[in-house]
Amino acid sequence: MWPLAAAISFLTVAWSGGISREHPKILNGTNGTNGFLPGGYTCTPHSQPWQAALQVQGRLLCGGVLVHPRWVLTAAHCLKEGYRVYLGKHVLARVEAGEQVREVARAIPHPRYQSSPTHLNHDHDIMLLELKSAVQLTRHIQTLPLSRQRCLPPGTCCRVSGWGTTTSPQEGEEAFRVYCVPYQEYGWINSIGDSGGPLVCNGTLHGIISWGDFPCGQPNRPGVYTRVSQYVPWIQETIRKRKAW
Repeated sequence: MWPLAAAISFLTVAWSGGISREHPKILNGTNGTNGFLPGGYTCTPHSQPWQAALQVQGRLLCGGVLVHPRWVLTAAHCLKEGYRVYLGKHVLARVEAGEQVREVARAIPHPRYQSSPTHLNHDHDIMLLELKSAVQLTRHIQTLPLSRQRCLPPGTCCRVSGWGTTTSPQEGEEAFRVYCVPYQEYGWINSIGDSGGPLVCNGTLHGIISWGDFPCGQPNRPGVYTRVSQYVPWIQETIRKRKAW
């Protein structure tokens, strides 16, 4: 099974939307990890109601964040055709009461997005997904406010969540987990399947998981996030223009 998860630990790599080769083992619970991210702990169900899962042919591609009833924010390197957006999920492998599924009407990467030839780093790695229809906000599905704060006080605990791996390389994918990451430690934990997921600080979206070193969880090898505050004007203007259409 794939419950959503959380932990206090070093945040690791968010590869370019890699779909886990361990998928059958994850679904059957036979990969020895219980589907957990490195250092994470399983979330209380629906405690991260803004979390989205982007799936292609039933497999996890990336995470995302609901920032508007019709808009999900994710990483630009997660751009792919044919994915579906799942909201209100805790365990990915089963249909859950209160979940909502939407197809994507349009994917809008940041106009200055660039990826390196090796896909190990990304500039302006942020993308908006316009859903074909708005989701209904419920107890299980909520939007997350955008942070306008560039820097945080040292020691601020930020949370990272996703359904990615609990060990590296590429195991796991069922457990929805959350990480508490002290701001002054630059080794934040993200993992395969978590690209595009949220870094939440003080109840606002502070970062989008972008990339990091591989394998996951190496000391002094930081995870890299797209700073959301830098892109608030672009996000708001993009949504405003599309609503006008």
